[in-house]
Amino acid sequence: MRPILITLMNGWKKNEIITNKTKFKDGYISEDFPKEVLLKRKELQKLVLVVQERNKGNFSIIKDDKHIVKEREETSNIDKCKRQDSYSPNNLQRSKKHYVSSKTNRINAFDMMRGRNNSLSTFTAPSEHSA
Repeated sequence: MRPILITLMNGWKKNEIITNKTKFKDGYISEDFPKEVLLKRKELQKLVLVVQERNKGNFSIIKDDKHIVKEREETSNIDKCKRQDSYSPNNLQRSKKHYVSSKTNRINAFDMMRGRNNSLSTFTAPSEHSA
C-alpha cells in the first residue's frame, strides 16, 4: 500500500480523522510531523520519560515535540460527594395508628349519582317493515 499525503485546511477536520482512525480497517493513519519535530519525539522516546511517569501514576504523553505530564490528584469519595448523608432520629418514627386512612373518608361516587331513567329499558327498535 502506498502512502497518501493529505493537507487539510481545518484543524477540527484533522482531529476528527485522527480520532476515527481505528475505524479504518484496510490501512493506518498517522500524523505527518516536520523533521525537527520527529527528531525531538525520538529523543523523548529514547529517554523513556513517558513510561517512568506512567509507572509513578501520572498522566504522561508526547504531544507534537513536547512531553506533557499531569500529576494525579488525590481525591477521596468524601470530596466528590455533594452533600453528606442525613439520618433521621429513631424516636420520631410514628406508628400507623395515628394516621387516618384516606379510603374511609371517601364518598362513593355512585351513591351521589341520580338514578337512571327507565325509559331506555322500554325502548323498542323501529321495525324495518314500515312503509
